Amino acid sequence: MNTAVLIAHYDKNLEWVKELRGVEVFIYSANPKFKYTQVKNRGNDASHYLSFILDHYDNLPERTVFCHDHKSDWTQEHSLVKIINHLNWDVSKYFSICSRHNNWTCIPYDSKPGHIEAMKRNWHILPLPYPEKLTYFAGTQFCVHKDLILQYPESFYENCREWVYTVNEASWFIGRFFEYTWHYIFTKNPIEQDLKYMI
Repeated sequence: MNTAVLIAHYDKNLEWVKELRGVEVFIYSANPKFKYTQVKNRGNDASHYLSFILDHYDNLPERTVFCHDHKSDWTQEHSLVKIINHLNWDVSKYFSICSRHNNWTCIPYDSKPGHIEAMKRNWHILPLPYPEKLTYFAGTQFCVHKDLILQYPESFYENCREWVYTVNEASWFIGRFFEYTWHYIFTKNPIEQDLKYMI
């Protein structure tokens, strides 16, 4: 199996990457101080993830883990080294590697009506119906099979990245928009599934 890890980097020390086994590693950074593949510093990890997809659209690994530059974090149940080295790659074509304790609902979001308004006015970039309910695992780290990425034309990801770089929204919201919707984009299921992602 052709497996890879894409790391969305800004400033964390990446010595932990040397502990990974059996995967090809790609590092995309929004920090020009580092000699990694550069992306614009906008939209948090969305610019990294979309740029990787576009750069490798014609030669994607069979399965790719999209993750952050921190070895450990409150959004994970284990270190990324432990998760990736013990990953159950075949559990599904898409699954989150974030903590199951942080399974949240973002639609509806009664306590933050401004958030919902922002979601609705930007939903047009997605070729999916606006759901009555949308849940997600907080953290924006997941594994996805190339078949799910390639179900959309390259132009879809180009349009998404252009939106990230140009839309008149706060950068944090841009990243959050994709955090909420990556699983829906790839699986067409607005309810993110709790799958056993480690062996």
